[in-house]
Amino acid sequence: DRTEQTAVSVLLQNAITRFKILNLNQRNDDLLDPSESYSIREVLYQHIDFLDAVQYLAVDDPDPQLLRRLSKLDSRQGQDNPYSYWHFSKLLIDVRSLEKQLEELRVVFNDLNEEFHEKRQLEIARNRFVGKWEPARREQLVQSLEIRDRDFRKETELQECYVENGMDAARKIDDHYSWQLAKVEAEINDWMERFDREKDDIDSRLQKARAKKRQWDEMKVEVERRREEVTKLEVSERTLAEDAEHRRMCEKFAVRIQAWWRGVMVRKGLGRFGKGKKKKGKKGAKKGKGKAKKSKK
Repeated sequence: DRTEQTAVSVLLQNAITRFKILNLNQRNDDLLDPSESYSIREVLYQHIDFLDAVQYLAVDDPDPQLLRRLSKLDSRQGQDNPYSYWHFSKLLIDVRSLEKQLEELRVVFNDLNEEFHEKRQLEIARNRFVGKWEPARREQLVQSLEIRDRDFRKETELQECYVENGMDAARKIDDHYSWQLAKVEAEINDWMERFDREKDDIDSRLQKARAKKRQWDEMKVEVERRREEVTKLEVSERTLAEDAEHRRMCEKFAVRIQAWWRGVMVRKGLGRFGKGKKKKGKKGAKKGKGKAKKSKK
């Protein structure tokens, strides 16, 4: 799975890093392998390339830089040697690519084969049933038309019944409305005659009421006028009574004042009641008393 591929890739990357560290030695060009055909540097390069190829094959999604590095190996890594690691890695890459293409072609072939078989089966079924489909379709169409014809006839008969019933109902309704209209017209005429009679009666009563109202208005005006006159007379009578009472009181108090003043004059001997005129005054008084008595008699 993905975890195992990651672990293998990490191990291979660690090994490649160690080979690169060993290749940093400057004496690797002078040292040779046991066959004395390659230097140690070239052997290390071949091992690094081999591990890169293994890493490429072990991972589903290899690093693009790894692919470019494998495709750009120089002659020192055995580019001209058909038995070198470079040729081996390149062949493995080509085989992997061809296997992927073959798998894709197989998938496409299977899809096309299934589609071809499906179309073939459909064509066979179509050819098998097309001969029976047309008569069945014609028979089905005839039956459908017959069913529609029966339904149409039933619907026509039903509509005719509805129309006939509707016409009968319309005639009855028309007769009823005519009778009802005549009845309403007769009632309207009766009410109009009654209205005319009652209108004349009400008009006469209204005229009488208006005449009576005018009479009452005139009487009301007369009553108001008389009431005003009575009010004026009452005010005048009250004024006269007050004047008479005032005059009576004035006369009463005037008599009292005159009597009081006469008594004062007599006691004080003032005026004609003085000492020199006492006798004369007495005589005059006696005469006056005699006259008064005579007048009382």
